[in-house]
Amino acid sequence: MSSKTSLPMTAAVLASSWVILPAAAQSFETVRVRSVVDGDTFWADLNDRPTRFRLAYVDAPELTQGQWGRLSQEALQKLLPPGSLVQADTLYITPEGLHIVEVYNADGLVNLEMLRQGQAVVYERFLHEANRERYLEAQGVAQAAHRGFWQQPKPVMPWEFRETALQTVAFAGPYALEGSFLRENPAAAAGVGIATAVVMVGLGKLLGKKSSQQGVGIRQLERDLKHLQRSLTTTLASRKLLDSPDLTNLLP
Repeated sequence: MSSKTSLPMTAAVLASSWVILPAAAQSFETVRVRSVVDGDTFWADLNDRPTRFRLAYVDAPELTQGQWGRLSQEALQKLLPPGSLVQADTLYITPEGLHIVEVYNADGLVNLEMLRQGQAVVYERFLHEANRERYLEAQGVAQAAHRGFWQQPKPVMPWEFRETALQTVAFAGPYALEGSFLRENPAAAAGVGIATAVVMVGLGKLLGKKSSQQGVGIRQLERDLKHLQRSLTTTLASRKLLDSPDLTNLLP
């Protein structure tokens, strides 16, 4: 099956397994921050258990998205320093245990502060009407002042960046093995990740050196490479779903 047909099918299968479980009741829990993953995701101890949290209604630049991902991560680290106690209002919990939250530090709602600083953007497609005005207003403050992410003349939204990486790598086929392809398509390299890209390029070079001495080894490499490409497509599709800060559109 070609990558062009397998990607939609893979995504459909993954989406069908994402049944959002409402929390038993929206409530504030005190959690101790462990670490910040990026500009919208962090780990914290909840009831003495390491738990992954995702800021609701906002989306932050990817760490591979130029300087903006790093700056966003640093901004969230300042708001949620390791070891600090914060209040997390869990809106939803996914079957994988990811908590979709609005989180408060001593100064207020962190989700909104990330928007005001221009270190995250509103994930508007997932906004509830009750939250729309205050979230868009916070983003408007940053846009008007050209703060953070909004310093760019034509910013690429995080979800667009992920979509480009996903589609480019999944549809590239054998050309993804060429070093020149990865150099000319930074979004693809970002989606694949440095380590995987190096492996793919290395395999491509080996496959390009087919000789009578390599024989069975080359055929095994070809099989391994096809498996890697299928795994990569699935991984990227999973990442895209996991990165959604709020999945209320899947609710009945």
